[in-house]
Amino acid sequence: MKRFGLVLVGFVLGVLVTSTAFVFARSRHESYVAKTPLTLALGENGKNQVTLPRGTALYHDAFFSEGFDQLVLYVNTQDRKRFTITRTSVQHPYWIVE
Repeated sequence: MKRFGLVLVGFVLGVLVTSTAFVFARSRHESYVAKTPLTLALGENGKNQVTLPRGTALYHDAFFSEGFDQLVLYVNTQDRKRFTITRTSVQHPYWIVE
């Protein structure tokens, strides 16, 4: 009986520590909300542009020693047929046009 109690206490402590670590890791991501519309440019001389509306949420992903930050934009969709599915991570380096 004593052994069962120790196993149960160990299990509960493991769940608590794991849950706390998960919450802490997720809370470290900063989010940014655009105060004004953001125009993003891609390609040579920024030929391809898209404008994100005011209030769009962007999430901090990484910062670089060159002096810029990388932000992530999550896109939700219910129509996956409009996309080509790949097995690799796709990143497109858009730059905010000032």
